Parts: sequence; C-alpha cells; structure tokens
Amino acid sequence: MREVTAPSEGIAPDAPDISFIDSPSVTCYQPVPRQDVCYINWYYMSVDAYPDYMIAMTVTINSIGTIARIGGFFQTSMYVPYNMFGDGFKVACGPLGAGGVPTLGNAYSWTINARDSNNLKSANYGTAYCPASIP
Repeated sequence: MREVTAPSEGIAPDAPDISFIDSPSVTCYQPVPRQDVCYINWYYMSVDAYPDYMIAMTVTINSIGTIARIGGFFQTSMYVPYNMFGDGFKVACGPLGAGGVPTLGNAYSWTINARDSNNLKSANYGTAYCPASIP
C-alpha cells in the first residue's frame, strides 16, 4: 500500500496564479434626460498576476464587441480607474422594458478578460441595466 499526504506545515504549491478581476459598480447612466444616449462605465477594474506580468485586459459589451483593450508592460497588476474611459462607453438607453425589466431601458451583457505572461486567464461577467429613454 502506498499513501501520499500533504505536508502539515501548510506549504502552498509553487504554482503561478492570476487573481479574479475586481470590477465593482458597473453603471449605465443617462446624462441628458429625454435623449436616447447612455454611457456604461465601471468604478474601476483591477487584476493581479504576481509573480507573473499582466499582458492584457479586454472589455467587451456582448452586443457591440470589444470596446477596450488595456496592455501591460512588465507590471504584475493592472488597475484601471473610471476616468480612464472618459464618460464611459456610449450605448442606446432604449425604451421602457427593452431589457426585460419594465421600469428600465436596455440591458447590456459585458465581459472583462485578463491574461498574464504565463497565459493564465481570468474573466468577469455581468449585465448593466440602463435607464429608459422617455420622450
């Protein structure tokens, strides 16, 4: 009989790691009431790959396509603040109920992907609901 047990000292394996993508507070806002113009933005996006380097982070709004690509250069983490994208990404607000919620407008599915120098990947997904455009 052969038995293998883990060390009791709590030693972690020497393996590369990429963190989850932190992207709180996605917001869709309508700066001018009664216009069908909204903007989607995140408070910030952050990912860490220490000891490897971050290569890229991409942002996709599924109905539109890739809307941003942030490249890394010998950095172990990436932090993208909300103001890096200006007002955000312009989308149509849509009429009442367009995204499936009777009191709101369009709903946009989004994906954030990150890749490090060890080709490890991380992703975050969600949906941004916009206010309705009411003429």
